[in-house]
Amino acid sequence: MKTSLLSISVITTLLLVGCDYDKDNTSYEEPTTVIDKKEPTIVVANTVSQLQSASRNVQYLISGSNGLSLYEFDKDTTLDASNCSSVDGDDGVVDNQSCLDRWPIYITPDSAKAGDFNLVTESSAKTGDFEQHKAQATFKHHPLYYWFKDTKIGDITGDKIKNVWHLVYPNNDFVSSVVDTKLSSDYRAQEYLTSETSRALYTFDKDDVNMSNCYDECAKIWPPYTAELDKSVLPKGLDATKLSSIERSDGIMQVTYDSQPLYYYQMDTKDTDTNGDWVKGVWHLIELGSSTVETPKEALKSGSRDVNYLISSDTNSALNEFALYEFDKDTELFESKCSIEDTADGVEDNQSCIDRWPLYTAKGSASVTTVVTPELGHENQSTYRGHPLYYWFKDTIKGDITGDKIKNVWHLIYPNSDFDAQSEGVKLSDAQRTQTFLTAANSMSLYTFDKDTANVSNCYDACEAIWPVFDATIDTTNLPMGIEAKDFAKITRTDGTTQTTYKSQPLYYFAKDAKAGDTKGDWVKGVWHLIELGSSAKNDEVVAETVEVADVEAGKAKFANCAACHGATGKEKAFGISIVLADDIDTAAQAETLLRFLRNDGTGKNPTMVSIAKSLSEKELRDVSAYIETLN
Repeated sequence: MKTSLLSISVITTLLLVGCDYDKDNTSYEEPTTVIDKKEPTIVVANTVSQLQSASRNVQYLISGSNGLSLYEFDKDTTLDASNCSSVDGDDGVVDNQSCLDRWPIYITPDSAKAGDFNLVTESSAKTGDFEQHKAQATFKHHPLYYWFKDTKIGDITGDKIKNVWHLVYPNNDFVSSVVDTKLSSDYRAQEYLTSETSRALYTFDKDDVNMSNCYDECAKIWPPYTAELDKSVLPKGLDATKLSSIERSDGIMQVTYDSQPLYYYQMDTKDTDTNGDWVKGVWHLIELGSSTVETPKEALKSGSRDVNYLISSDTNSALNEFALYEFDKDTELFESKCSIEDTADGVEDNQSCIDRWPLYTAKGSASVTTVVTPELGHENQSTYRGHPLYYWFKDTIKGDITGDKIKNVWHLIYPNSDFDAQSEGVKLSDAQRTQTFLTAANSMSLYTFDKDTANVSNCYDACEAIWPVFDATIDTTNLPMGIEAKDFAKITRTDGTTQTTYKSQPLYYFAKDAKAGDTKGDWVKGVWHLIELGSSAKNDEVVAETVEVADVEAGKAKFANCAACHGATGKEKAFGISIVLADDIDTAAQAETLLRFLRNDGTGKNPTMVSIAKSLSEKELRDVSAYIETLN
C-alpha cells in the first residue's frame, strides 16, 4: 500500500484533469477538458487489502423552531436543487402520497441565507414544483427535509429509508444558532468506512457514476484510494456487490463503492480523523450505520483571574474606600430586599438587615440611582448596574472584607474590565483577589442571566445568538472545588431543546468570549454574571514599602494650630466640650484615626477642627499624630 500511495504522489504532477482547489481549499472550479498525455507507469500493490470500519460520536441536524430531525436525499445530486417532487411514485413508493407529502420541506423562519445555509435554487425533478421549493433551506447546498412520521423531538424514524434518506451529521466546523437550525442533544455512534490502515474514506458529489472528476490539485488534497480488495471479509453493513474499481483517465485503478470513487483526505493526520466529512458540502464519509449512545459526560473546570473589588468613593464619609457588597436576594434591578425587619437577612438577632448591612449612599454623585422602596428607607441608596450597594457593619478598617460570602448571599463585587470609576460613583480597591469561576470542559466561561426565573430560560432568538445555551450532561464525579453535584440539573426550553442549570439558574456561553479564559460577559448590562466559586488574596511577591518616619518636631510646630484651643500641652477642652488630647489619646494611631475622620467626614464636630484637619497633608497628619502621642 505504501508503494501504491507513493506512485500517486509522483504522478500528481503530471495529472491534467482539474478539480481545482486553491491552497486553503476555499474555492472550487468545475473539471477542465482532458488533455492526452503519455500515461505514467503505475506501481500496483502486491498485498490484498481488507476494508475496515471505525466509529465516532456525532450529533445530527435539527430544526431550531420545533426540534424535529432534518434529513438529506441521496437523489438530490445537483447542489441547491431538489429532486423530491409532487408526483406520487417519485420517491419510489406508489401510495397516493407524493415525495413532498412524505418529506415536507424545511423552511427557516425568515428564509435567511447565513453561514452554510442557503435556499433551493431550482427543482430538478419537476420544473413546475419550484414554487413549492423556493423557500426550502439547504445545508452546504443539500436540501433539507422533515419526515412526516417524526412527531416529537428525538424521533429519527426517517433515517435510512430506502437507503436514500439520511440524517445530517455536520462536521466539527458547524456554527450553531444560524437561521434557527441546531444540533441535537442526542448523540449517535456512527460507523463509517475506512481503509485497511484505518484512514477514513470519502466520496465526492461532483463525480459522475464510475468516473472521477478529481485530478491535479484536487487529487493532491484528496488522493484516490487504490487497493486490491479482499471482499471475503468486510465490515458489517458493507455490500460486497457494490465494491468495484475504475480506471481513471490518468491510468490509476481507483476503488469505488456503489459506483462512487473513494478518496483519502490529506488533512486527516491520524487514524481517527474525519476532517474531510462535509467539506464544501460535496465530500462525505460512507456511513455504514449508527446507533444510540449515552450522552458523553462533560467534566467541568474552573478558571481564575485577578480582580479588584468595588469600594466606596465618598470623601465625606468615615467609611470612604470601604468594601461594598451585593445581596443575592435583590433579584429585581434597582430594588432592595434588605429591610428594617430583624430576619430580612436570614438571621434573627435583634438586628435588622439594614443594621448589619448599612446602605451605601454616594453623596453628591451625579450617577446615583435611587432604589424605589422608600417605605424601607432606601430612598438614596446607590446601585451599581442596578444592584443595590451595602457596607458590612463588622468591616472596621479599609481593606476589611469580612462580609464576603456571609450566608452565601452577600458578595464582594468584581466589575468587568469596562469599569469607569469617574462615572460610577464608586471605585476599585488597590488590593486584588484571585477569583475562581466555573467553566465548561473546553475552559470557556459559563454565565447566568438575572432575568431568568428558577429553572426557566428567558433568552431566545437574538439573545440566544449572543448567549448560546450550555447543554451538557455533567460528570458529577469530577467537579471543581466549591460546587456540589446536587446543584446541577437540566431543563427543557420552550423550543424543545435542553439546557444545563446550576442552582436552578440556566447556564450560557458568551459569543464574544473568543478564547478560553475570556470573561467579557461578566456584568454585561448588570444582568449577566460568572459563577464565582471563591476568591483568595492574590499571591503577589511581597514588595518592601518605604514609609517616611514621622517627624515629631515638625508635628509639634504644626500643633500650634491645635494649641490655640487645646493648650500647648493638650490639656484644655476646646470650646469646653472637646476631648482632652493629652488624656484621651494614647497612641499616634488613635490620633491619626481621629484626624482622618475630621478630614474625611467630621459629622457632628466643630467646623474649625474639621477645617484644620482638611488643611493637613499626609505627612503633616502623621507628624501631628506622632506629637500628640507624646502629650500623654
